[in-house]
Amino acid sequence: MSNDMIVYKILLLGDTTVGKTAFILRFCENKFEEGSLATIGVDIKTKFLTRQDKKIQLQIWDTAGQERFRSIAKNSYKGAHGILLMYDISSSETFKHIKNWINDIKMKINKPLEQLALIVLGNKCDLPEEKRKVDEKDKIDFKNEYGLNILEVSAKENKNINESMIELIDKMIELGVGAKKNDGDEQEGQKLDKAKTIKKTKKDNCCARKKSG
Repeated sequence: MSNDMIVYKILLLGDTTVGKTAFILRFCENKFEEGSLATIGVDIKTKFLTRQDKKIQLQIWDTAGQERFRSIAKNSYKGAHGILLMYDISSSETFKHIKNWINDIKMKINKPLEQLALIVLGNKCDLPEEKRKVDEKDKIDFKNEYGLNILEVSAKENKNINESMIELIDKMIELGVGAKKNDGDEQEGQKLDKAKTIKKTKKDNCCARKKSG
């Protein structure tokens, strides 16, 4: 394994209350907290791991979903290598707003969608079926329009958290994006694998604030 580390800047976007911070807290620390506060502006978390025999540092930018903080968060788009775009499966409004977020991404990143490592996530799939507002037809129509699959996740039940991050990282590796730096300190981090639940390691430098975006 090379001493070079690949640094990826990842944006986590979506309306407020969809569970962005809960997702990152689950990924970084394998924790879930109900009813945490909304993120104000941008909160940055860092995680070290290995994937495809590459040492990787993830810099995850958890952005505020509220409209009044968009001007603060918009600067975070610069230099982004990957994007996680999230909605709440129990809120049709947050799903409809995904299209607005995609338009923002295209304007600010200035790249075609096929050249972006972009994953769309439907959070809170642990909720009872009667609370679901976004169904399979909605997801199929979305895929036909944008060419993007939707992966449903649950920060509460730790469902597809690992898988969604693996998919994003593999896309970034395939696209050849990321910034390389020499890693003389040998921060190995965790090997990311679908079959394993993420555990916090001593090398994880992750989320000081626990707020739900």
